[in-house]
Amino acid sequence: MIYRSWNVFYFVMIEIIFGGLLILPLYPQQLFHYFFIAGSGCLVFIYLITVFNEKGKILYLIMIVPLILLYSTLLQPSFTFLLVIVVLVFWRGLIHFKEFEKDASGLWLFFTVLLGVGLLIFPYAKHVNEVLYIVSFLIVQCLFILVGGFLGRWILANTEKGEKKKFLYYFSIIISGLISIGIAITLTLNLLKWIFFTFLEMAVSTLAFIVSPVFSIFEDMELKVPGQPVDLNSADEGDKQQYEEMLVQADVIDPTAVFTALTIAGLIVFVYFLYKRNRENKYSISTDESSYQTNSQTVVADRFSLFSQSRKMPVQTIRKEIYLFERYAEKLHLGRGSHETLSEWLKRLGLKAPAGLYEAYDCVRYGEMIIGKEEEAAFLQDIKRLRHNIKELSQKNKKERKSKGESDR
Repeated sequence: MIYRSWNVFYFVMIEIIFGGLLILPLYPQQLFHYFFIAGSGCLVFIYLITVFNEKGKILYLIMIVPLILLYSTLLQPSFTFLLVIVVLVFWRGLIHFKEFEKDASGLWLFFTVLLGVGLLIFPYAKHVNEVLYIVSFLIVQCLFILVGGFLGRWILANTEKGEKKKFLYYFSIIISGLISIGIAITLTLNLLKWIFFTFLEMAVSTLAFIVSPVFSIFEDMELKVPGQPVDLNSADEGDKQQYEEMLVQADVIDPTAVFTALTIAGLIVFVYFLYKRNRENKYSISTDESSYQTNSQTVVADRFSLFSQSRKMPVQTIRKEIYLFERYAEKLHLGRGSHETLSEWLKRLGLKAPAGLYEAYDCVRYGEMIIGKEEEAAFLQDIKRLRHNIKELSQKNKKERKSKGESDR
């Protein structure tokens, strides 16, 4: 429950920080009220929904609306503005409470950086204070996502308290080091700027000195280009003949055409290499897939596709173990079909699993519940046993295919 509550707070606060950056150019005078109401509203919502479940939704609205009315009366911010914030926090909190394992922090970080850079580039940031505000929002968002993501995984980690304290200690050292480096860079910015431009000037001078002979050669060649004006009346017969030969060579060999042809040839070779490699991968995959079939149809092993391989591994222990077990089965060419449930898949393979394994997985996957330590330990023993059984099944299938191949000969 702590992990779920933290995740809701974490994801809602990421969106609140993004909203603050969005409000900054529109209502800069309302920024303090926005963060105070949104942050406190988020904490109140999480507490009520965690303690009172469905009743917490109604209690949230009953409590928060009079409070923001009183707040707007005392401090004079817009009541409509505060009401919109409260409703948005309520809406986003409900969504994240239902989908607390769905991590979209990377997407919100991208949007925050995109909006921040846009505000820095466009005419809004005219003064130093505005630039500092925008940069501060970007830094706070990055740090919050980094620290919050670590704390979420730290809460969920099934390790001893001593180990968890060590993780927290080392992480604190790393964050403190990064902050110290950032402060040091800020304080020595002028010195770093001088060092950078001095080094850049030296690099350019060295490069110019190295390539100057090459430019000299091209300059000499340019003086001999047929396009240069030549007085044929005053030139002797040797110069006239040399000039006519250069004209013929220029017609035959065009440097631009040669460069274009080489570029096109390189692209063709590169595309052919990619096509050949992709074809080999598809062939090997299709060969692997053909090694197992169901009674009625071939299992569609769509987990080999590019998009399915990029799936993010679940954080929750039960779902993570099932995920790793499925990937292990895929390597043994006994993967789960896209149309199969967990029980159907194991039944097709002829593997027996205790009913407690299915119940634990269904509770976590579909019921969004947190099971106890004893049930989790039993689940881990069951999944370990299944890994051993599926490995034996794979070895048995290999022996059967080998013996069948020898008999066919």
